[in-house]
This record gives sequence, C-alpha cells and structure tokens, in this order.
Amino acid sequence: MIKLSETMPCRVCDRWIVTGTNDGQVKASASRAGSDRIAALLDHSPIGFAVVSPDGCFLEVNPALCELLGRDASSLKSCSWQEMTHPEDLPTEVALVNDMLAGRQDGYRLSKRYVRPDGSVVWGDLSVCCVRLDDGSVDSFIAQVLDVSEQQATRQALTEAESRYHLLVKNSSDVVALGTNEGFFSWISPTVEAMLGWQPKDLVGTSFTKLVHQDDRSAVHKAQGLMELGDCNRFEVRMRTATGEFRWVSIRLTQRRGDQGEVVGKVASWSDSDDEHALREALAANEKW
Repeated sequence: MIKLSETMPCRVCDRWIVTGTNDGQVKASASRAGSDRIAALLDHSPIGFAVVSPDGCFLEVNPALCELLGRDASSLKSCSWQEMTHPEDLPTEVALVNDMLAGRQDGYRLSKRYVRPDGSVVWGDLSVCCVRLDDGSVDSFIAQVLDVSEQQATRQALTEAESRYHLLVKNSSDVVALGTNEGFFSWISPTVEAMLGWQPKDLVGTSFTKLVHQDDRSAVHKAQGLMELGDCNRFEVRMRTATGEFRWVSIRLTQRRGDQGEVVGKVASWSDSDDEHALREALAANEKW
C-alpha cells in the first residue's frame, strides 16, 4: 500500500506519479530527469503497467499492457478492467477488489484471463496494490501484468497429456511401472493386481528384482545393460504373484529422463505371457516327438 500524507499529497498524472504540497504547488517526485527515466522505464518495460481508478477505469497504461490486451492506449482508457476480464475469472477478482476498497487488504496477486477485442484469450499474472488517502479510502490501484499465456498453454498441454496417459494406463491390460535408478518401484499401475495379485501400494519402495525368479535375475541384469546402450528389446522372466506362485511376464525397459536429459529412473511395461509361454513349451515338446 502507498499512503498519501497531508504534507505531501500524491496523485497519478500523465507522467505516472508526481507529488505536491499543502499549498497546491506541484513538484516532481524526483528531478525532471529522474521522472523521465521512470517514464522511459515504464514505457519500455516488457511488463504491463496500469494505474486504475477505484471504479475500474484505466487512467494510465504502458505499451506492454496495450500489446497484451490488443488495444491502443486511448481504447484502454475508455473502458474498465471488468469489461476485458474473462467472465469465469470476474467474480474472484471483484471479491479481491472489494476487500481492498473495504480496507481489509492492500493488494493481491492473481493469474487471470483477459479477452481481447478479436475474442482471443490471453493469460496474465496480475499483481495489484493500492494508493490510499489519509482517510483510508482508495485513491487508485497500481497494477502490473506479466504475459504468461505461453506458460499456461504448456501447463495445459502437459495436464492433457498426463490425463490421456493415465486413461491409457487405466484401461490397458499391461502393467506400467516407474522405478528409481537403484531399481526400486516408485509407482506402478493398478493393473498389477489383475496380473500378479499385488496391490500397487504393497510394491512401491520394494526392489524389482525381488519379484523375479532367482533363475531369471541374470536376464534382468543383461536387459538393464542393454537399456543403458539404448538397445533393450523385450525379455521374459518369471515374476512372483501375491500368492507365492510365478507367472511368465514379458517386459520392456526404457530409461526415464528429466528436464535436462539426465537419467532419473526406469520405465517398465509388462504384459502377461504365461499362456503364450506354456503354448510355446507344448509346441516344442510335440516337435521332439
């Protein structure tokens, strides 16, 4: 909050901010050179900046805000922030502004959508503070808006991709498991219950190799070595069920990488190959005869 004192009243003008004295003499808040530097900073800032009246009308705007909202300065000054706020975001911000007008808070930060004249929607990271008079009432609001449309689009794309992934995992008969570099389960899909009888929560934190038949563990070590070389095909091992029996499972291992390309773990996809393995053995036995 910025408070205006009786000895140094302050108001926003076309050079953004100036102060005055009780006798009405107006003087620059800094030297003229300093005032010009502040104006130049705001005019060339990549962050949108606005001074807004208590009822929501734009008093001053900078070029970055004009570009973000798709309007020129004169057009912005002829309307209010309420008019260009996305209808779904309006109630939230109106409540925040009312809290400031009532003196319950002096500022807020909000991610919100703005509707441009062509109907397109942009996202802004909005920070607002208020300038108060001596009686506590709001003289004006100072708003800064950073364009975060690209970040929101990326976040939305990731959310949708994650949703599709979980939908595929949920409806697939295969098991998908995430493991650490040390070989411990960090996550496993619910389909493991249908395949091996285990609850996912019972396996998280346990070692993958403990589920593998002792005679097949060498195949796992070989597959891990091939995976690190980027040449791991599917391999079969016997895996222990919750009842202590073993079933043949076909597994494919791949490396899981972080944002910087570093290896952060493993991804394994399992498919039940017990019936297929039994059929192959039966066919092989028949060929011997």
